[in-house]
Amino acid sequence: AVRVRFAPSPTGALHLGGARTALYNYLFAKANNGRCVLRIEDTDTERNVPGSAQQLQESLKWLGVRFDEGPNIGGKFGPYIQSERLKHYQQYSRQLVQEQHSAYCCFCTAERLQSMRSQSWATGGYDRRCRTLSTKQASEYLQMGLPHTVRLKIPEDGVTTVVDRIYGEVHVPNNTVDDQILMKSDGYPTYHFANVVDDHQMEISHVFRGEEWLLSTAKHLTLYKAFGWEPPTFAHLPLLRSSTGEKLSKRKHNAQLEHYRERGFLPEALVNFLALLGWSPKSGQEIFTMDCLVQSFSMEGVSKRGVAVDEAKLEWMNGLHFKRKSQSERGRQELVLGLQKCLKESGLYVESRMVSDSYLEQVFQLLEGRISLLPKIPSEASYFWRDPVPNREGLCVVNNAAQILGTIAIKLDQCEDSREAIHAALKSVAAEACMPYSLVMLQCRLAITGTKNSPGLVGVMATIGKEVSQRRLQTAISLCQ
Repeated sequence: AVRVRFAPSPTGALHLGGARTALYNYLFAKANNGRCVLRIEDTDTERNVPGSAQQLQESLKWLGVRFDEGPNIGGKFGPYIQSERLKHYQQYSRQLVQEQHSAYCCFCTAERLQSMRSQSWATGGYDRRCRTLSTKQASEYLQMGLPHTVRLKIPEDGVTTVVDRIYGEVHVPNNTVDDQILMKSDGYPTYHFANVVDDHQMEISHVFRGEEWLLSTAKHLTLYKAFGWEPPTFAHLPLLRSSTGEKLSKRKHNAQLEHYRERGFLPEALVNFLALLGWSPKSGQEIFTMDCLVQSFSMEGVSKRGVAVDEAKLEWMNGLHFKRKSQSERGRQELVLGLQKCLKESGLYVESRMVSDSYLEQVFQLLEGRISLLPKIPSEASYFWRDPVPNREGLCVVNNAAQILGTIAIKLDQCEDSREAIHAALKSVAAEACMPYSLVMLQCRLAITGTKNSPGLVGVMATIGKEVSQRRLQTAISLCQ
């Protein structure tokens, strides 16, 4: 049976690369009728950030990645938080030392290790001083209560071969691998030990994780061999890079999932975008829903080459998903709620018909294809809620601007508040003034919206209503006189 896991450490916000790893695990599980497990790897107590585990889960839920087992979900292999599984690691570490003789207690002090790091030995790793301690010596030190770690005995010669679904066979000379610490002196396991024990106990069949863990897998295979366990299938995903080719950084490149969420990107667009960061569908298709991805995804399409995060492409995708979302009643309601929130944050939200569901749906229709991010709407299309603040120099584009605007105001007052009637009124103004219709529209557009680049003017005027349009026209007339 296919069982995969996403195992983040709660050390901060979810990285875009971590979100992609979670998504690939989820897609593979769903495509193969398997189960996707969430496990929180919180054994690095110094780096843990309070509240981070909850934030990670909330971010993944927003993205649409649903787990079958995990914290707050349950499952027969729990607990799913490593700090609640310490007895398992302690049990297996004793087994490795006392029964398999594949690990040993290391009593080197932090001062000695630090001194060694500053010397030329550093390129060769730990000098394995405690590996040669006799059983009697080690027992005496333990009885004395000396602080110690537990280290894995890496073979001193030969090669460990990692078989990876993306990179193929990777041969790691054992003499280049350090005797990895498995249990720290505080009784907590390291990542390298805990993830092997947990993957075995939770019957994980496939491990999909970032490329940075590829060479470390040699250590993990040594552990599997020591215990006599069957290792899972491994696949290491290519690194995400910035537009300049650097490894994508949460700090330097704002590569947290929450950063994109706060900027208004839709979860559907991010799922689509993340899926294609390293995976190429055979069909060449670019736009996917989550359901379509489940039907199409396979690890065979994942490349080993690092891939750059192209925000322009993400914004393009967001526009397409924005349009798709606006075509369903449920999607429109989600967009309306999102825009109402943005209006409140920008100070444009005032209880009136201009923040009603029906009004905002009209705004979406007019802006279709022009703006793809909700938070941009209040700043780039504020004229839907706030009168523009025109200045005379930029407002008057024809010599008789005040007269033209006055005629528009009269015609508008006499016509119905519909698109057809407004269009006819503006046409008649142009005809009577013997002026190009486009010029009349430009003059009116500046008065109504304060910009030359709004959506269709007739639609804008019909949406904001006759009363608002007349008020803005009168303001502009007074400035142009």
